[in-house]
Amino acid sequence: MSQTDPKCPHCGAALPGFSIAVDPLFDLQLATMLVPMKYPSLKKFLCRNKAMFPARYRLDGNRRRRRLLYASEIKTITSMVIRGPGRPTFDEILTKFDTIFKFKEGGAPAVTGDPLSLPE
Repeated sequence: MSQTDPKCPHCGAALPGFSIAVDPLFDLQLATMLVPMKYPSLKKFLCRNKAMFPARYRLDGNRRRRRLLYASEIKTITSMVIRGPGRPTFDEILTKFDTIFKFKEGGAPAVTGDPLSLPE
């Protein structure tokens, strides 16, 4: 999409203000497809982060409110939810849980400063 002002087809005059890019809106049903999250989880996430994602609604045909999110907000939610550089991967989380379970069974050495370690 070009950022230049469109021109009148008849006289060729510039029409300022008509080239403003509009961020598209998506309802929560569609947002759950774009963000790898279930509908109730997304609603809870938005409820916990009210300051970052203010509520916007549209009225549906049967007078029900549908919550809307901008595409930029969906991108922000995706970056917050999905693990990336500097965050632990799923495998790292699993190895931590494996060591905790081994320690509870008595198979792993005690970790100092660990709240789950038994007193000596």
